[in-house]
Amino acid sequence: MSSSTRAPTSSNLGIRKLLARDGADELRPQPEPLRRAFWRGVAVNLLNPKTALFFLAFLPQFVEASRGGVWSQALVLGFVFVGLGLVSDSLYAMAAGTVGGLIRRKRRLIGYGSGIVYLTLGAAAGFAKRA
Repeated sequence: MSSSTRAPTSSNLGIRKLLARDGADELRPQPEPLRRAFWRGVAVNLLNPKTALFFLAFLPQFVEASRGGVWSQALVLGFVFVGLGLVSDSLYAMAAGTVGGLIRRKRRLIGYGSGIVYLTLGAAAGFAKRA
């Protein structure tokens, strides 16, 4: 196998990472329109089998026919589920935005750190005894 078709080793990746200029080794994705991202998220959530499984198998355990309308109880529980998901996902998104800003400001330091990790993994693999 020629050297151009070989997969890069962790040592090669480490050296590339240490020598790379800021962001030179990263592909920057094109921004997606917010409307398209929203509808893609809606489609993913509607087609998610875990969501259907939750609403069909888990949620009905908390509906009690003696306490009133079954449909109204299921609807309220469904809205509570959606509300909790909205709050928790919004908190995750805000935390990711904050951490992303910190990472962008410290990009070079993180590049050096990941380069050292790759070099260490390459050295460990090189010195490992084969069974």
